[in-house]
Amino acid sequence: MEKLFETFTTIEAQDWKKQIEKDLKGTPYEALQQVDANGILIDPFYVKGADHKSIIEHNDWEIGTLINAQEDCLKANSEALNLLNNGVSALFFQCNSSTNFDQLLAHISLENIFTAFHFEGSFVTILSRLNRYLNQNKIQLTAQQCQLHFDPIAALLSTGNWDKTQAPIDFLNLVKDKGQFTISNHLFHNAGASASHQVSYALAQLNEYLHLLEKNQSLDQLQCVYIGFSVGTLFFEEIAKLRAARACLQQILDQYQSKAVIKIHAESSQLYLSPYDVHSNLIRNSIAGMAAVIGGCNSLLLQNFDAALQADNEFSKRMAINQQLLFKEEAYLNICTDIAHGAYYIEQLSDQLAEKAWSHFQTIEQSNGIIEYFENGSLKKEILIDAQQLIESYKSGKKILVGVNKYPNPKDQFQVIETVENSNNTAINALELYKHLLMN
Repeated sequence: MEKLFETFTTIEAQDWKKQIEKDLKGTPYEALQQVDANGILIDPFYVKGADHKSIIEHNDWEIGTLINAQEDCLKANSEALNLLNNGVSALFFQCNSSTNFDQLLAHISLENIFTAFHFEGSFVTILSRLNRYLNQNKIQLTAQQCQLHFDPIAALLSTGNWDKTQAPIDFLNLVKDKGQFTISNHLFHNAGASASHQVSYALAQLNEYLHLLEKNQSLDQLQCVYIGFSVGTLFFEEIAKLRAARACLQQILDQYQSKAVIKIHAESSQLYLSPYDVHSNLIRNSIAGMAAVIGGCNSLLLQNFDAALQADNEFSKRMAINQQLLFKEEAYLNICTDIAHGAYYIEQLSDQLAEKAWSHFQTIEQSNGIIEYFENGSLKKEILIDAQQLIESYKSGKKILVGVNKYPNPKDQFQVIETVENSNNTAINALELYKHLLMN
């Protein structure tokens, strides 16, 4: 193969630019360039840059689904068993203080699948009840087999409230008991933040938690860090975002000399889940899901395509699972490791996003970390700016949402959602937002 390439003459980037301008009859090359929402200059073509080491070491991912275990645990158990028989390999349970784990987890082999528990209510109480179930059934799970979702910083950012005294204690106890913690980055994407800002916030959250562990001499107890990102339909940017995030997150872990493993959980965006022409959301889910997989996620959950119109239902949940099965069984995206490695544009975009994110992370740290950055209003202010730019791009037609601002179906009916001005402005509730503005 190397000898084959040697027979071709190398063409420099400048030669390509001259040929482009010639073919376009004098149109300057600069007219084809554009600046994206991250402030990155996007070229119309790319050539080989610096050699990159592959940063993704796995090729497969867990197919996830969300199960409500807050009310009827017997029903939730039946649903989970059915889904496991139909292609799902990861169960994400929504739990609260009334969750009966004996009922919920009956006949589920926790040792052989990936499970995640999202707690609403008293974290300590619910975790204690889960531990009691595991101990009674003599189940031992590693930090990489079971995720326990407890992210007090994300709770602060999304609600404006947290217990500054108890939350760090609960966090330290979780790491001591289970060797893991979770960073939920979903709220930033779904509030309209740019990709580089999303990554920078994840870095700041990670640094905050690692500093707390170091301060309490608990770093050696950490085995796994779960990072949750939401992924949209800017295909190449989303691939680059996850790649940039993994590289930067690893760099921070290295600075703390931590051997913890990074696990990236991806969920399809809530932003594009239009209540108009809802079946178009299936295409958007496919784009976002493939970007997440190629970007190297360890687990993936696709939103129900009709989530903007109705509550959870069997058909739309089944479609979300089938899409991931198609990624594996038809597209074979689980065969190759780091599919995007060597793609000139994606490699360079990953580098540029990483540089932007790292620079902004340093700005946040100069403000004494993400908690102070939030409390002084800087975080919300810059996300509102990002969100407004996103809205304007849709309103102007620069960005297209089929069925909404392009080719709308006049027979579709839409129930107006509340605007930003009427929502809880104590935290980052910036965007549900463009949906409403586009309808007017």
